[in-house]
Amino acid sequence: MLQEDRFEVRVSKWELGWFLAGSILFGLIALVIAWLAAPGDRGRVAAWVSTSICAVAASVASWRLFRRDPILVISDAGIEHRGHGVGIIPWSDVDAAGLRAFRGTSVLMLTVRDRAAPVSRRRLYGTRQPAGVVTVSIPLWGLVQSPEDVFREVQRRRQRC
Repeated sequence: MLQEDRFEVRVSKWELGWFLAGSILFGLIALVIAWLAAPGDRGRVAAWVSTSICAVAASVASWRLFRRDPILVISDAGIEHRGHGVGIIPWSDVDAAGLRAFRGTSVLMLTVRDRAAPVSRRRLYGTRQPAGVVTVSIPLWGLVQSPEDVFREVQRRRQRC
């Protein structure tokens, strides 16, 4: 959705809704197994761990489901993924951009000069890069726009700026 020369990418409410429903369902099944298991049974511990994981997944999904602002904003100033907490990465710091598939999920890969302090504040996936270069990975699952549309917009903005 183009608004004020910004390309805003939002999460898909349907995909998050299904993820939330699945997390709740599996969490409830694990809770019943934990409740019915005999004390001291190793399966009971695994069921409680599964219940906890499903509770965390459901809370994150519900937080993202009801969030109104876009998760990814692409503008002439740069690119900002609000889930990373890095802030805006200016196009002048982006050396390369690519779209890769990783375990069935499309990932936007940005090679960024580590001149910008905001990138250093956040833990990012380590890669074998020359000193002063960082690869920022932005997962593109569960979005309204297709990964190809997002990548096309990134390429267009990088060439323009």
